[in-house]
Amino acid sequence: VTKRVEKIDDFLEFLARASGPVPGGEIAALRGFYLHNLIATGPTGFVFHGRDPQLCRDVAIKVLAPSIARVPEQKQVFIDEARLASTVLHDNVVLIHHVSAEPDSHLVFYAMEWINGPTLQDWLEQHIQPEFHRDHAMSLLRQLADGLAAIHEHGIIHRDLKPANLMLDSSGKRLKIVDFGIAFEAAQDLNLSDPVGTPLYMSPEQLRSGTATQASDIFSLAEIACVLIWGKHPYEENSIERLATRVTTGTPTLPSIQYGCGLAAQAVLRKALSTDPDLRFSNAVDFVDELLNAMKRTRHERVANQGKI
Repeated sequence: VTKRVEKIDDFLEFLARASGPVPGGEIAALRGFYLHNLIATGPTGFVFHGRDPQLCRDVAIKVLAPSIARVPEQKQVFIDEARLASTVLHDNVVLIHHVSAEPDSHLVFYAMEWINGPTLQDWLEQHIQPEFHRDHAMSLLRQLADGLAAIHEHGIIHRDLKPANLMLDSSGKRLKIVDFGIAFEAAQDLNLSDPVGTPLYMSPEQLRSGTATQASDIFSLAEIACVLIWGKHPYEENSIERLATRVTTGTPTLPSIQYGCGLAAQAVLRKALSTDPDLRFSNAVDFVDELLNAMKRTRHERVANQGKI
């Protein structure tokens, strides 16, 4: 996969040349959108907090690096990413508002819904005792499953599902899946030679060969479930090598019964974390339904046993 060569200062100079008249306090004005400030960078581009003055709303604007936009195939991948993402209309998936890709221009971007809240990763770092927030965590997990199922129904594989690619609204109650860049690069048959994604949330098949299916997203979903509900990643290690060995050999450390993860819930997690993609759940909602039902059974059993004492 082609990676950008621009440093941030180089890119800001490019924006200044491409920009229209800029109101005070704005970085640039692109095709009717104002760019407030840079909020994220990645191997293929940059993300800004921006403003749509015509509709009076904030937006997030993802701009493809010019060095990549000069490559027609890579430019088309980015455009296809936005177009395909725009077909997913779901409460738990970020909404694409506008795509700008002129044939002879190296300025390519799309504007999407602005989510005024933290990432799930930020939320997890603030709520380090999951037992006090378990009901809320289960609600977020169900929303994640619903959004992922919607993505899969459109034939999309996310490939990099992780807490940092999940956003919460300002209330912390609504979750949305964001960042499809890796997913859409992978969907275009670009002969990826290296694994793409985040090692801590990658499936065995991604670590082995870089290939992924919807079942790979289910694997990542199960890892997120462990972190979100019990505060423990099933494969956490102090090196990528050790992590890769444990993931590919199928040796997770699951939450224990004493933390509310009974045998039934452990069995559900083992299935979702199988090294064989064909043995995992075929649907994100089915996995979460079975996991939450297993947790309810464990709760009822514990209450019943306490009543017998």
